[in-house]
Amino acid sequence: MYRTLKALILVALFLVVAMPVQARQIASEGAANASGLYDISIDDNHMVTINAGLERKYEAVTTSDTLTVQESGKVFLMLPAAGSPAKMTLPSCTTDALGVNYTFIEDETEGAHAYASAENGPQTARFFFIDPDAEDYIVYQNSQAALFTMDPGDCIYNQGVTGDSITLICAELDYWHAHDVRGTWTDGGTN
Repeated sequence: MYRTLKALILVALFLVVAMPVQARQIASEGAANASGLYDISIDDNHMVTINAGLERKYEAVTTSDTLTVQESGKVFLMLPAAGSPAKMTLPSCTTDALGVNYTFIEDETEGAHAYASAENGPQTARFFFIDPDAEDYIVYQNSQAALFTMDPGDCIYNQGVTGDSITLICAELDYWHAHDVRGTWTDGGTN
């Protein structure tokens, strides 16, 4: 009898602990479709769901960071402070980094946005740079231009418009290819 009671308690405890807890949606981007799903949604378990199906871990970024190959697949929600642009430094696009990818989403909701160059420093903007290795290229196409390969080591920046996003993939040696580009991204020169 005692063993049966103990077994029932253990089973009940296991069921309570093993039951998944539904994450609460804390933010979304875009309009809900007929199924109630959004283009991008974020829950309180630090999961970003993109295009109603692809889920990835995310990190909110307020300051500059040097990314590692181990962070591949992560979504970075960019929240730089006004006048203090964040610089996200990419790892070198070598054989060991082939297939590595990062997604950056601008999550700014306040203030005017203006470009600040490396020479002139920040203005009143909330924006960020994505900086490749000095020998790596970024290849991208935004809605306003044809396919464009930047000079080696040139960074790419965003004007800080909420919801703008870009995914960079180390698809071949020395080349970061941009895809799923939303908004305007600009060659920021060497930063």
